Amino acid sequence: MINPVDRKQALQYALPAHFVAMVQRHQIGHALDFISSHEEETKIRNVYDMAAQWEESANDVEERVFLHPEDDLMLYPALLSNALSRFFAGMDVDSFFVLPHLKLSIVGVEDQDNLPLQRARQLLLGATGDKHYDEAYKVDSVSFEEVIQALFWIIRYDATVPEHMLIYPESADYFITLCKYGNLHFHIKKKSKPGVFDQLRKAGLKAWEGQEFDRFSHSYAIEGRFTSSEE
Repeated sequence: MINPVDRKQALQYALPAHFVAMVQRHQIGHALDFISSHEEETKIRNVYDMAAQWEESANDVEERVFLHPEDDLMLYPALLSNALSRFFAGMDVDSFFVLPHLKLSIVGVEDQDNLPLQRARQLLLGATGDKHYDEAYKVDSVSFEEVIQALFWIIRYDATVPEHMLIYPESADYFITLCKYGNLHFHIKKKSKPGVFDQLRKAGLKAWEGQEFDRFSHSYAIEGRFTSSEE
């Protein structure tokens, strides 16, 4: 099942909530530089809905990047989602939240002639019927793999969605962000047990070191990726 939920429900957990607020706080100043009216400022502050709640805290979270070693684009999403599903099963996780770091559409706003992207959007639209849905989803284990695959295609090809799409179980001491390259950015409390990383490796995921790049295209840019102004 893919269930729409309020952002407030998904943001009641301290670790992801602090990350969302921290990133928003660093970004909102730039966004406000371009406003020309009170109405525009109100819209911006609605999008950056956690910026005012951020407080400095100790740096007790580390980030590690994991990926599946498959380098065939058409095979990668299924293998990645299967591996992440196995990881969650090993951690006794039976549901997780999907939350964009900004209060913007989760499925994007552009129309593109890209079949994997269209299918991905339809899957998420089926839960809300609204392509402008900007709250959060709660996903149970039956839908783990199809949702991860959908997010992979949306984040890869549609630059209009928020940069950080958080995936995390309830009350966990970690969360994951899936990036445009298909890599899993794993944010975890430094005092957490190393067994979490062992479980990731058991699930078939490989740690990535160094500068990230797109392993599925032959140019610097991701082939087929677009923004609202067209890349």
